Amino acid sequence: MLLSKALLAFSCIPFLEALVTPPVRGKGPPELYNTSSSDITSTSNQTVWQQQQQQQKEEEEKEKEKEENQTNSTAITASHESPKPLPPDDDTSPEFNTRAVSSDIFYRWRKTCPTLNVVLNDMDPDPNVYPRFGPAGRDRRPDPRVRPNSAYASMQRQKSFCSHCECNDQGDLVTVPRNPPDAALHCSADFIIQRCKFWYNCICQVAMRYPDYEPDTTIEEYQDALNRVPFWAKAQNPGWRWNPSNGNGLSMSWESLGTESTVPWSVEETERELVPGTKEPYYLEGPDRTDPNQKDLSWLRGPLSGYEAVRSGSYKKRSITGEEEESAGEE
Repeated sequence: MLLSKALLAFSCIPFLEALVTPPVRGKGPPELYNTSSSDITSTSNQTVWQQQQQQQKEEEEKEKEKEENQTNSTAITASHESPKPLPPDDDTSPEFNTRAVSSDIFYRWRKTCPTLNVVLNDMDPDPNVYPRFGPAGRDRRPDPRVRPNSAYASMQRQKSFCSHCECNDQGDLVTVPRNPPDAALHCSADFIIQRCKFWYNCICQVAMRYPDYEPDTTIEEYQDALNRVPFWAKAQNPGWRWNPSNGNGLSMSWESLGTESTVPWSVEETERELVPGTKEPYYLEGPDRTDPNQKDLSWLRGPLSGYEAVRSGSYKKRSITGEEEESAGEE
């Protein structure tokens, strides 16, 4: 019995030594060496904080890398919006060519009317050869052959209205609102425009301009602007050239006269020839022998342009023998 108790006590000795013996250096966690319990708790908290900081840093790096990948993807991926098309080689519209030079830098419209003395002396005095414009009872052109003084005063007043009319961009006389609204002289009615044009031969003439040469503008841009000058301006100045004062001898003009499709030429019959071997004047119809773009444009340059046809009121008649006789036409 005593022997059993002695063996039991002897077996418990290592267990008791482990409880009272401090840990040996080199065995167990190093932070436990000579460390109090409070120091152990502080060290544990510091380790957790470092782990949190490291984890946060890794998350920030991942987020930054993700943003960079999205930026690169946006730069490489094509946009859903269609890109603006490149202009064709021959396109000169303002949508593509923001530096297009306007053609109106080379010309301006100027209203001109012959003097009343020219009207009285050179235009037909017969009011029946002119269209009627205006209110009933005052729609006939004054006749200077009847009561000359009264007719002169009426024509002078009617013609004074023309000074208030203006020219539009197409070279046509247009009405202008009264300014002020109660102005006695004005050009606010269409019949005033018609009187000025047909009774007193007022027209819009072109005054050519000579703008300075701009080094930032190319010769091609200037040439394109010259080519877009309206036909009427070209027709009234067929030999005009742009010679800018600062151009060091530069001289340019339009490349062609253009088209007359917008010009209201007087209606003319096509050229006709007698059918050979016939007695009655049966005519062969056909186009004019001359190029329509080569018409004589000298009448456009005179102060009484287009007046001769109104004044003469004549026409040509071809007889059976082929001879032409001129006779006066009556309205």
